[in-house]
Amino acid sequence: MIDDARTLLGNIQDTIASLDSMLAEKNDMIDLLSHDLRAPITRILGISNLIRIDDETKKEIYADYITEECNSLLSVLENILMMLREDSRPFTMSPVNLSDLIEETVHFFDFALTEKNLHARVSVDKSIVITVQRELFVQAVRNIMGNAIKFSSEGKSIHITATQDKDQVSLSIQDEGIGFMQSEIEGLFDRFTKSGKKGTHGEASIGLGLYLSRKMIEKHDGKLIAQSDGINKGATFTIVLYSLVTKKKQSKSNQKKIDAAISRAFKQEQALAS
Repeated sequence: MIDDARTLLGNIQDTIASLDSMLAEKNDMIDLLSHDLRAPITRILGISNLIRIDDETKKEIYADYITEECNSLLSVLENILMMLREDSRPFTMSPVNLSDLIEETVHFFDFALTEKNLHARVSVDKSIVITVQRELFVQAVRNIMGNAIKFSSEGKSIHITATQDKDQVSLSIQDEGIGFMQSEIEGLFDRFTKSGKKGTHGEASIGLGLYLSRKMIEKHDGKLIAQSDGINKGATFTIVLYSLVTKKKQSKSNQKKIDAAISRAFKQEQALAS
């Protein structure tokens, strides 16, 4: 009887823990929705205001920007719906070329970069292939890139670099902006962080971007690391992902190991024979 009661209590505790986890996931999804809808809507409003006061730029250029932002908005909505559906499905991953993904990201921010006369310096080897849930990973990278733009002054550069060491890939986005103190680092990743600051053009911050980005990267069993040498000394955010060698590369690697083992065995056999 006592054992049955203990089992029942254990099951209840597991159920409560599972429900807490589900509620936390749903809350994160709501935060993600509010955060990622806010950015394109803000940019559309900015472009609309420019149209009113700018008589020199061709309206077709602004129309193209608005079209891109609206497509981005639709993409965010589709991604959110997809992720809500995937709550009850396995976390699906697929190979993604990192260089292509970064090129798309820079293009996505064309207007924001141009508005501040910022220069995106990209150094990502075209051979790097990562295995990720594409939509989630793209949102994480966009959040970090958006922050780099927000906290950079006009005419500065943003450096995007990536390195691969066996099955580990590190992607860094480094700006020359307002930076932060070492004591602020952990607070940056808090939900609705109090460390949130206005951008160099007065852009608002609701303190969710880095919190959500870290959650997305952790879903990939990775890490998001923040670094800065201090106020007005820029910031670097590095995504570290592990076990990212694709099956094709794994098979080549395994074949090399097999070939090396056969070669060693053959040499040993020759040595014994002599």
